[in-house]
Amino acid sequence: MELAVLNTQGKETGRKVVLSDAVFGVEANDHAIYLDVKQYLADQRQGTHKAKQRNEVAGSTRKLKRQKGTGGARCGSILSPLFPGGGRVFGPQPRDYSFKLNKKLKQLARRSALTYKAQAGAITIVEAISMEAPKTKSVAALAEALKVADKKVLLVLPGLVSNSFECAKKLENKFTMRKCFTAAGIPNPLYKLVKTTMDLDEIDMLFPCIVKPVDSGGSQGVTKVNDRKELHNAFQRAIKYSKNGGVIIEQFVDGREFSVEYISHNGNHYHLQITDKVTSGEPYFVELAHHQPAQISVELMSRMKNMVEKALTVLDIENSASHTEIKLDSKGDLYIIEVGARMGGDYITSDLVRLSTGYDFVKGVIDLALDDFETPQFNKTKYSGVYFYSSITPFVKEYIQRYKDDPVIVEFQINKEENNYCYRNGDRNGYFIYQCEQKLIL
Repeated sequence: MELAVLNTQGKETGRKVVLSDAVFGVEANDHAIYLDVKQYLADQRQGTHKAKQRNEVAGSTRKLKRQKGTGGARCGSILSPLFPGGGRVFGPQPRDYSFKLNKKLKQLARRSALTYKAQAGAITIVEAISMEAPKTKSVAALAEALKVADKKVLLVLPGLVSNSFECAKKLENKFTMRKCFTAAGIPNPLYKLVKTTMDLDEIDMLFPCIVKPVDSGGSQGVTKVNDRKELHNAFQRAIKYSKNGGVIIEQFVDGREFSVEYISHNGNHYHLQITDKVTSGEPYFVELAHHQPAQISVELMSRMKNMVEKALTVLDIENSASHTEIKLDSKGDLYIIEVGARMGGDYITSDLVRLSTGYDFVKGVIDLALDDFETPQFNKTKYSGVYFYSSITPFVKEYIQRYKDDPVIVEFQINKEENNYCYRNGDRNGYFIYQCEQKLIL
């Protein structure tokens, strides 16, 4: 199919674009579209609806009447589902509505939808879209010129500056990432990939070790195990958080944990900061605090930077932020744990880098994506950090209440008062961010 290229005034430019039949001219499959839409809608459902069962209803357990001799049926307490206000029989319970679809089926669904749009003449090619300022008036004028002012419009723009597809494939799977490190001679823990419980019996791994999903984050499903007895339970916990049904079992490296923040542009890697991480320790390693800059020697900093830059190159990270986790053992050896082609979470890159160096990391990433990148400049040398409030760190709430008006505390938040046990980062209930002339130790 051939389409004319229009300008922003809706007039033809004289140029033509040929749409690929492999995308816009397939044999449409309505059922594939139905399943794709169904999956999308199912993923949006929270699944938090819940009805109380008999054992969850508040009320007296007193027997309402004697067992026999009343002429009526036997009955228990007012908690019975038979009475108003009692528990509900087979009521709804929290559940996950999401389900998986094959990749090829999803591709067919999208190609089918695009084919229908092409057949209906609902696709317009615009030469270029440029605006002096992001104003509603300008967008409305564009929609009017293209004769789509009264319709819902999906605007597809040229891709932003980013890493390659090959890079994404390496990063989405911890097992693939480890193989890249090993092939390049970058020190990393010994590892095994496990997909079934039967594979566990064949694992020849020294204990203790770490069990975690091969494709998850946020410390979800991560457990330290000390012997083979704990291995099966840890595997079952990890597999729940894996999208592809894989678990990686790796050597446990005991020692200090750091994260190293970089931003890369056209294959050039710019070091920003090293973060000293504090975790809850075994078995779940929930992150409790972060401090910048890490208090380490110049020699150790240089070793970390060299290791990270080599890893970024091996993983083909060329145009993005990166967050690398490293461990330092008691012998002084460094091990790279994993790399993410993204900004670090837990306010590390959104706040702490800016507070400790003066460099606005968020703005830098946006400028990079828009191909307007400038070499990072630093104008501060201060300490910054974040403490998280949880069942493991109740003193954090006390500190916030006592010093919340102190200028050292930049920002704080308490999400809820009750403190459930912390199994993962998502179980933490609040935080405060600080900036001062020295590391704040609670």
